[in-house]
Amino acid sequence: MLRPSFPQCSRDATKKRWGVKSRAVHARKGLSPGARGGDSRLAAELRGQRRRRSRLRIVSVNAGLPRVARWKGGRVRTAIFKEPVSSPVAVGRLGLEGDGQADLRVHGGPARAVYAYPAQHYPLWRCELDLPGLSFGMFGENLTVEGLDEEAVRIGDRFRAGTAVIEATGPRLPCFKLALRLEREAVVERMLATGRTGVYFAVVREGIVAAGDRLELMERAAGAPTVAETARARSRTSSSDASDPSG
Repeated sequence: MLRPSFPQCSRDATKKRWGVKSRAVHARKGLSPGARGGDSRLAAELRGQRRRRSRLRIVSVNAGLPRVARWKGGRVRTAIFKEPVSSPVAVGRLGLEGDGQADLRVHGGPARAVYAYPAQHYPLWRCELDLPGLSFGMFGENLTVEGLDEEAVRIGDRFRAGTAVIEATGPRLPCFKLALRLEREAVVERMLATGRTGVYFAVVREGIVAAGDRLELMERAAGAPTVAETARARSRTSSSDASDPSG
């Protein structure tokens, strides 16, 4: 797994994003909440990420098999727990070797075989969720991609990932298992509100992928809706509890 240098969030930045005023910051003459150096470094990093979006790079490949986890006094079978894989991984029609889904009735399948998540969303989530230790793979993604953008990727766009070819099929509409994984119930609603959903892909050509590989656009689906547009439309009409193929 490659590790881009993302700034750690200041606690004041976290409070600002959730609408909580920090008396410690107000006490500093001339400063308002979130005006400390941590926010400045975060803003600078995000600007840099936007400039690099044309150069998509896979910084982590993650996989995991179903396990049983505790949730609200009960037990839930889930595959949302993904861990970085250090060696190249085979990509098949139904996903990555060594990866799986817990409930095949509603999860996975050829149209949602690979889930990719933008690396640049992580510093924002670290602040908003107050989770400084949030690391790649914790959103249940198979590929953590630097520069991936839901507002830019269109449904039907084809990319080369390592030696595999994958096609964008839609956004993720998260269910409660993401809240289980991150121990933050608000994250499900927040993911939909912010549009930071990530992208699901079908596998057009099987191959091998590894951290450090480029994600190269091969074919643009001109005129098709973007992943972000699709997410906004689906979130108005779909139930999020039955539509998350990563769990």
